[in-house]
Amino acid sequence: MKTLITLMLLLTVIAVLAFSVVNSHNIQINYYAGSMQLPLALLLVITLTLGFVLGIAAMSLRLLHGQWEISKLRKQIKQLESISIAASKAEVPLQRV
Repeated sequence: MKTLITLMLLLTVIAVLAFSVVNSHNIQINYYAGSMQLPLALLLVITLTLGFVLGIAAMSLRLLHGQWEISKLRKQIKQLESISIAASKAEVPLQRV
């Protein structure tokens, strides 16, 4: 598995380098406070990185919510098991020896 991850990372780096060589021309970005010129490859890397970080943040929030829900349901299971055990002990008649 570690070899596969390393291979995928290496292929990604090679693809990014090839892409940046092909798209090295500058573009002008206009925004409300001004404008700036950046190489197209740099702008795309910044945009993709920002999207990756926002995606990870969104998934982390979803994961935390799921963990919270699991914890809440486990507490409910323990409560129901204790109620069930108490009820079953109350229903068992005493046996004479």
